[in-house]
Amino acid sequence: KFDILLISTQLPKKNGFEAVHEIREFDKQVPIIAQTMYGNYEAKIQCFDAGCDTYVSKPYKEADLQQNIRNLISEI
Repeated sequence: KFDILLISTQLPKKNGFEAVHEIREFDKQVPIIAQTMYGNYEAKIQCFDAGCDTYVSKPYKEADLQQNIRNLISEI
């Protein structure tokens, strides 16, 4: 069991969004943070539609990632 997942939207063999869909089939509660190279509105919607709880745009500051993690943990 994982406490939180950090997943890239661009994986070598599988689209990160596809991976999130598969994860959500067996675990609907684990918090998932998507890492994406795109910071536009469409990418944000795609992350949420895939089942991610939040996202960070690359490159991101460590503090931004830490804040996202804190926010998700406080909701558990």
